[in-house]
Amino acid sequence: MKKQAEEWLNAANDDLKVISKVPRIHNLIKLKEMTEKYIKFETDKISLEQVNEIYTDTRYPSDVGLVPTGRPSIELANKFYVFALRIKKEIAAKMETIGLQQELNNTE
Repeated sequence: MKKQAEEWLNAANDDLKVISKVPRIHNLIKLKEMTEKYIKFETDKISLEQVNEIYTDTRYPSDVGLVPTGRPSIELANKFYVFALRIKKEIAAKMETIGLQQELNNTE
């Protein structure tokens, strides 16, 4: 087997090991609590609770994109989008930093 293919298979196996340890839940509050020992980030608790209440078409087809009060306004949807994007960027930056730290530790 070519070295590149072997490295890819090893990386894929590592990914599968990690994925098997991740719970299959959709509660954002619970997921944040579970990840805080690895990555700390600040969130607006009220916004997190509001976003957590949204149902998506792929998970709950009978409640397409609804919040408890019905369809969200454009303004509220934009607020949730900006909130989610900020968290995504913050976590991605922290994960990149962690990855760089791990690489440095592996070379020592």
